[in-house]
Amino acid sequence: MQVDLVPMEILLPHELTIPKKVDELEKMTHRWKAYVLPLVVDRNTGVILDGHHRHQVALRIGLKCLPCVLVDYQGDDSIELDVWPNCGRDSVTKEEVVQAGGSSRT
Repeated sequence: MQVDLVPMEILLPHELTIPKKVDELEKMTHRWKAYVLPLVVDRNTGVILDGHHRHQVALRIGLKCLPCVLVDYQGDDSIELDVWPNCGRDSVTKEEVVQAGGSSRT
């Protein structure tokens, strides 16, 4: 698995984060002085597939780049996202994820 440093301005979140979880992760990031896990990002759109809380921590502490694993989300049928439990939805399509990420730029 290749990990690349990706500029923050390329990364597009598509889901909300939990502030308390971001607070806790920020404390751990400062303690470790590192990110333990890279984000998973669609290489074609920049949409974050996993790592929204880590992205929020990076914004808070002013990082310019984040470690990311770049994948072909729409072209690889083995890559799927689930919805959060009790979010009111049973599923989400790849098109909805990419569209939600694209709307974060506006």
